[in-house]
Amino acid sequence: VTVRKLAVLMQSRRAALKRKKLRDWNPIDKMRSAIAHRGAGINVESPTKWELGRNRIITVLLTSAAFLGAILLSSLIFHTSLTSQVGSFLLSLDFDDERVLLINQLMVTLLGTAIGGAIFRKRIATILGGITYFLVFYLKQFVEQVQQPGVGPGGIKLELNPGALTSVTISLVALGLTSAALGTFIGSAYGELTLGSFAKLCIRVWQAVRHHTAVPLRQCGIFLVSIILSVLILVSALIAANQASSLLTFGLSTNLYRTVQVNGHPILVGAVEKVTYRSPSLRGTTRYFEIYLPPSYNINTTERYPVFYLLHGSPGTPSGWIYQAHAAATEDTLLALEKVRPTILVSAYGQGPIYPFSEWANSLNGRQKMEDAVAVDLVQFVDSHYRTLAYPADRAIGGLSSGGFGAANIALHHPDIFGSVMSVGGYFKAVNTGPVFSGPESAIYRAYNSPLEYVQTPSGNRAAHQIRFVIGAASQDGVYYRDALVFYHVLAKLGVSVQLLTIQGGHSWRVWGNEFASILPLLDPPVASRTP
Repeated sequence: VTVRKLAVLMQSRRAALKRKKLRDWNPIDKMRSAIAHRGAGINVESPTKWELGRNRIITVLLTSAAFLGAILLSSLIFHTSLTSQVGSFLLSLDFDDERVLLINQLMVTLLGTAIGGAIFRKRIATILGGITYFLVFYLKQFVEQVQQPGVGPGGIKLELNPGALTSVTISLVALGLTSAALGTFIGSAYGELTLGSFAKLCIRVWQAVRHHTAVPLRQCGIFLVSIILSVLILVSALIAANQASSLLTFGLSTNLYRTVQVNGHPILVGAVEKVTYRSPSLRGTTRYFEIYLPPSYNINTTERYPVFYLLHGSPGTPSGWIYQAHAAATEDTLLALEKVRPTILVSAYGQGPIYPFSEWANSLNGRQKMEDAVAVDLVQFVDSHYRTLAYPADRAIGGLSSGGFGAANIALHHPDIFGSVMSVGGYFKAVNTGPVFSGPESAIYRAYNSPLEYVQTPSGNRAAHQIRFVIGAASQDGVYYRDALVFYHVLAKLGVSVQLLTIQGGHSWRVWGNEFASILPLLDPPVASRTP
C-alpha cells in the first residue's frame, strides 16, 4: 500500500512538473526540431492549442515591440544633445558635414539597438528595427540628395555615376547593418547579465540541452531566418570594414559625379603620380606627395609650368585634394574650357613623424619642422625633378581647413617662395592645444604663427603685400566662415591684395572642390587675360 501511495505521489508530481513545463514553454529559448525527435523515436507531448496561441501572441507582441522600439529609441537619441556634441567634436577635427552626419547616424543606430536589445532581447526584430531606422531616416535622404548633381567646374553640368552610387549605397547598408547588429548583441548580452539573472540563464541553457521539448515544424523557420541574418551580418561587417575607412576619410558624395565632355569633345586627362623623397628638415625621413601633370606635360617636353601646392586638413592625405576635391579632374575640365593655363598640382602630406597633427608648422621645441619640409625640401625637390617655373609669381600654395591655416602661415613666412595663397574653410589663429605650439614663450610663438595677428606686425605686413590672397568661405561653415570674414576684412583694411569667395554649404569636400574650381582661374588666369 505504501509503495502504491508513493508511486501515485510520484506520478502526480511528474504530471505537475509536466504542466509547469507546458506553461513555461517558449519556442525561441527551447527550440528543438520535431523531425529530429521523431527520427530518434522520442515521444514528446506537444503543448495545447491554447498554450500555443498564447505563446504566439506574446511572441508577436514582443517582436513588434522590439522592432518598433529600436526605431523609436534611435529617433529619440538622434534628437538629443548628444548628437550635436559629437558633431561639434568631429567638426573640430576637420570632419565635413557629410561624415559628421554619417557617424552620428551610425552611433544613434548602435545606441538605439543596444537599449532595445537590453530591454526586449529579441535580436532579429531589434536588428531589423535598427537597420530600418538607418535606411529610412538616413540612407533614403542621402540618395535623394545626391540625385541632384548640380554644376561642376566652368559651369559644366555634372553627371551622376551610377556605379559609384551603387557602391556607396551598398557600403552604407553594410555599415548600418553592422551597427544595428553590434548594438543588439551588446544590449542583449548586457540585458542577460544585468536585467536578468546569470544563474537563471545558466539553468535555462542547461534545461534546453538536457530536456527534449518538441517544436512544431513551422517554428523551424525562425531558426532558418536567424542563420540567414547571421550570414548577412558577417558579410556586411566585411564590406563595412573594407569601405568604412574610405567613406569616413573622404566623405560619401566625392566620387559620385563626373564630367565627360566639353562642347561635345572628350576631355584630355592629365597624369597623377605618387612620389617619395627624403626630407632633411624632418631628419631624413621618407615623405611622399601626389603630383598632377597636365595633359601637355609629356607632349611638349620643353615647356615649363607653374606649380600649385595643396595642403590637406587633419586628418587627411594627399589623395584628398586629387580625388575627393577632384582637383585633377577640375583642372582637366578648366583646361578644356581654356580658363586656366596648364599648372602642376602638388598635394603634400602633412602628418608629422613625431606630432601627427602638425598644423603644417615648425614646432616650438624644434623637434618637427613641417613648415620647412614643405617650403624648402618639397619645393626644391619638385623644382629639381620637374619642369617648373621656379619664381614666386608662378608658385601658389593653398589648403583646406587646417591646410588653409598652414597655407596662409607658410606663405607669410616665405613670400620669396610663394606669390599666391588660397585658404578654403581655414582658420587664422594658432591653436592653443597640442605639442606643436606648446612650451616656453608659447604665446609669442603662437602670435608669429597666427596669420591674423602676424599680418598686423611690420614684418608680417611687408610679407602680406607681396602675396595675392584668395579666401573661400562657406556660409554654413560656422566658426570657419566667421574667421574667414574677419581675416578678409583685416587684409583689405591693410591694403593687401585679397579676394573673398563666398559659397553656400558647410565644411565638406563638395564645397572645397567647388571653391577650388572657382579660385584656380583667379590665382592663375591664362596669359591673355593677365593684368599687369
